[in-house]
Formats: sequence, C-alpha cells, structure tokens
Amino acid sequence: MRQEDVKNVVATPINAPVFPAVDIFFRNREYLNIIYETDIEALQAVVPEPLEVLSNQIKFEIINMPDSTGLGSYLECGQVIPVRYQGEIGEFYLSMYVNNQPAIASGREVAA
Repeated sequence: MRQEDVKNVVATPINAPVFPAVDIFFRNREYLNIIYETDIEALQAVVPEPLEVLSNQIKFEIINMPDSTGLGSYLECGQVIPVRYQGEIGEFYLSMYVNNQPAIASGREVAA
C-alpha cells in the first residue's frame, strides 16, 4: 500500500474496515452547553503540548443526535477546552462519551 493510500483510510483493519467510508450527515441535533470556570493550571496539566490553553472557561456539552447517516440515533456528551495550535484556535476534547457502537468506532477511527 502506498503512503498516499494510507491517508485516505478511515477505519481499521485496513483490509477489512469496521465500516465503509461515507459522508456522515447529522440532522435535527439538539445541544445543551454548560460553560463553567475552573482552575487554569488544572487545564494546563491535562492538555498536551504543544496545545495552548486559552481560557479557564470550559464547556460541558450534551448533544442529542436522533438522525445521523450511518451511525443511527445516539447521545454524546463531554468536556471541551478552548486551545490554540500554531496560531489556529480550536477545541481539545478532554472526554467524550457516546452511547452506540457505530458512533464510538467513528469517533475513534474517523475523528482521530
């Protein structure tokens, strides 16, 4: 297998992936976000370098996803920390929990 082919693989094992490569769409999502303050030093201790913690405010989010292509209906929740990497602002997911196997596999394989 060529190096450029490996970049397009979305699941393992490479020769028998757990799910096919598909465009995943989410419809009718419902969000609940709780933003709270915590000790910024505690955040810096858990966020890996070279990510830079931007704030002591983090988000606990709960997302109901009743209609998602290929994944079925599921609920997701987790803690999200605002970060910067090489000048670009993003989010670091400290924890994420989902309640169905396709979503777990997708999060592990595709989102990684």
